[in-house]
Amino acid sequence: MTTPSSRSLAVALAAIIAAASNAGCSSSAPPVTCPAGHTACGGICFDLRTNPLSCGACLKRCAAGAACVAGSCQCPAAAPDPCGAAPGTCVALGSDPLNCGTCGATCGLGTCGAGSCACNTDATSCPAPGPLCVDLPNDPANCGACRNVCPAGATCTAGVCQCPASAPDTCGSAPGACVYM
Repeated sequence: MTTPSSRSLAVALAAIIAAASNAGCSSSAPPVTCPAGHTACGGICFDLRTNPLSCGACLKRCAAGAACVAGSCQCPAAAPDPCGAAPGTCVALGSDPLNCGTCGATCGLGTCGAGSCACNTDATSCPAPGPLCVDLPNDPANCGACRNVCPAGATCTAGVCQCPASAPDTCGSAPGACVYM
């Protein structure tokens, strides 16, 4: 049963929720006044010359690790290259093993120097895409040969894909999956 006090509370709560959901939508809302050198972006004041969340234009984000200098995003000297979907991340293409020479080129079992992967002594060099230095005898994504993918549930042992005894058969299109038939 609804009492007068609970109904008043419900009406007050509904009014608060309606006001909060309509905040900033009313044409009669006063405009945002920003300090000198700042610009209103979606009701928030930003310094477009220095703010990495609104650099040079409202809501134009800089890459992770970058600074906004005079309205332009700048990655630091140690990681001068932006990579990834906008806004991206600042990396060093010359030495980053996850972005070696080009964005997204991963060295895997190797190091990156001067923009090229150098594979560890026990690793094999494979062409892109994917890790460039792999362990052919044990890597289920490069088992015995570059990009030779083992079936789901299999292991790679001595360069050969092996399904477990509990699911010794493969099913489905390559690479398939280990199953028990």
